[in-house]
Amino acid sequence: MSLCLEDVLRGASSEGLSACIQPTPYPPIVPLVAAAHYFVTGDRSVGMAVQSLWIWYVILVLFLYEGVRRVSGPLAGLAAAALGPVVANVHFLRGSFYTEVPLMAVSLASVVCLVNSRGFRSAGWSATLGLFLGAGLMVKWTFAFFLGPPMVLAVALAVGRLASRRWLGVVVAGVFAVGVGALGAWGGGLWRSGGVVAAALLGAAAVSAVVFVLRDSSPDRQGARRTLFGLGLCILLVVLVAGPWYAWTLPRLRDFVSSNLAFRYDGEFVPWTRAWHFYPAVLVTRALGTPLTVLLILGGVRTLLPGRRTLAVWSLVAFVSGLVVLGLSPYRASRYLAAGYGLLIPVLVPDLGRWPWLRVPVLSMILACGLFAQLSWIPPDPGRFGVPIPF
Repeated sequence: MSLCLEDVLRGASSEGLSACIQPTPYPPIVPLVAAAHYFVTGDRSVGMAVQSLWIWYVILVLFLYEGVRRVSGPLAGLAAAALGPVVANVHFLRGSFYTEVPLMAVSLASVVCLVNSRGFRSAGWSATLGLFLGAGLMVKWTFAFFLGPPMVLAVALAVGRLASRRWLGVVVAGVFAVGVGALGAWGGGLWRSGGVVAAALLGAAAVSAVVFVLRDSSPDRQGARRTLFGLGLCILLVVLVAGPWYAWTLPRLRDFVSSNLAFRYDGEFVPWTRAWHFYPAVLVTRALGTPLTVLLILGGVRTLLPGRRTLAVWSLVAFVSGLVVLGLSPYRASRYLAAGYGLLIPVLVPDLGRWPWLRVPVLSMILACGLFAQLSWIPPDPGRFGVPIPF
């Protein structure tokens, strides 16, 4: 697809963009970035396609630092940033041109933006969240496996908080969640009348949220208005970024999904009851290993304790969401789970605020190990000075 897009950029294709999405309507943002690199450098090799992923590594590293720094300080942020490219290159992803690294970057960035938006009260972070959610959907629709359920939960909680009575907020939040589910079923071609049901339910939830704010007489009325504005801004930007593409390719996408579910392409159906352990086994044996698995368990327990870190909680919710949805899907490949590995880093990096004497040595060791792992990937290449991926 990236080669076809580069032909479009050069004006060498008479069929235009529609020829580049046959027979599978994959979103174009990752191939388009690669095509831009081909266009600028004149190099159309796989190596250049891999090098074009550098921008996604930058996003991953910057948002890891920003998210963890706000919670645990600059040194913890650096340690998390050093681990980012390490987990991004597990399995056979390094040197391969897949969408998993971009998915990893936008998933982590979206969670950081969600946490920093403080329940959509910050307009700037809410807008940035909308941009990254739209960009994630333009990377690949499987982005919704990881961020879909958490975002439905986050929006439902925000709408529910706008109500003056708790039970009323719960009802409206539930209406919104069911509406999103109906919209997804309609988009996937699983429920023909789901679009009408989704429009009715989501419209009712939106009107209710506006009424809650207009009738709010509490001292925090300004906060409710900021929440509603941030929420609306986030949703608007998601629609503006990803809506036109999915509106254009929806018939092709529905056919693609139904073909996959019917196994017209390849594969053998294995029910989830017999294969539920596949992705947990991949995570433990092929991604983390024993030391990081122990840290993940400790970090997961820590998120359930009082004073838990919000970033770690939402990151874990997003990762478990992707793990469950992938486990229920008919196709299984170890690299699919890699899109969520970046979400584990805020859980893995220890919060040592209660033990300051351990803080500097432990975080410094994590930082050093992350940098050493990256340096170890640079292969001997006499006479050449190529930039390794990652940095």
